[in-house]
Amino acid sequence: REQPKAAAAKKSDAFHKQQALNLVKAQIKLLVGYDNLPEDFARLVRLQANDLFDKNYDVGHDLFSKSEREKSVAKKDAQQATLLKLIKAAMLAAAVPELKQDVRPFLDGLYKHLTILELGRSLGQEKHAKRPFEPLSGEGPVFVDSRVIADAIADTLSSDSADVRDVAFNALDTMWKSAAMIFGAEDRVERLPFFRELTKSLIHHCFEEEWFSKSGGTAGIDYIVNKLNFSAAWLKDRQLELIRALFFVMKDMPQDLPANVRVQAKDVLQDIIRKCNQGTPTTDIGTANTLLHNVSNKLVGEVSHMNRHVREAAQDGLRLLAEVVGVKLYEIVKPV
Repeated sequence: REQPKAAAAKKSDAFHKQQALNLVKAQIKLLVGYDNLPEDFARLVRLQANDLFDKNYDVGHDLFSKSEREKSVAKKDAQQATLLKLIKAAMLAAAVPELKQDVRPFLDGLYKHLTILELGRSLGQEKHAKRPFEPLSGEGPVFVDSRVIADAIADTLSSDSADVRDVAFNALDTMWKSAAMIFGAEDRVERLPFFRELTKSLIHHCFEEEWFSKSGGTAGIDYIVNKLNFSAAWLKDRQLELIRALFFVMKDMPQDLPANVRVQAKDVLQDIIRKCNQGTPTTDIGTANTLLHNVSNKLVGEVSHMNRHVREAAQDGLRLLAEVVGVKLYEIVKPV
């Protein structure tokens, strides 16, 4: 049976928390590793960023063609799972008053480090994908995936503590600004595949069974759509996936829980429809397999759902879609 803490035990709490944090930080450093950087490292990073943005994949060695069969994939998977837990623990510590001054600079450095790793990894994979088929090519190096930070952010957004969620939002901001600094402009950040993977992780959380995972996925999608400066074209490519995920949140949220997650999902749904369909030609309405036709088809299909909140969200979405495109509501519905 749990006993109340004695005064002496309470005084030692801060010490034990600090020691636990020191262990977490040391383990993260071991798993992330370190390299001796060349003097012209900043120039090399900018050159790689320019190559990725310009889709110039013909220069440099194909790093993903080598084989490392002597290395253990099971060990790599175990280390990756451990790194995910450690990063989540560090992000949780950033919301603890007596630890945040120590851990937040460490986390900011980690986010920037992983952003640079993501740049090199993305360019290497694109080079490998564009090379002609080589029968002697290997399966690629065995390494701990830097994209584990995407799952850590999505899981942290699922917390019931606003302070912990703010740590995850800060991670998104820091990685966005780091990518903008690497590429030299915010409008180039979209070329970094990490944010595509992050969006996939948030969508996956919307389909999880637990309601708090749905809450984290919805909050993350809201932040990406409304806070980060992604272009309408980038969001448009993911519009249908995002709409499906948000509708599932509204369908599957337990009725005995507060409505704030469902309301947020509905609001983000409308923001997506408004941002992604501005300037869409009206000729796309009756044309099969266009994005506008597929979106209107999805909304019309949800109008007959047994959940009242889903029906209302679909009806409001159709009205907004007609308003944004600049046609009457029946013109949106009729081709479907």
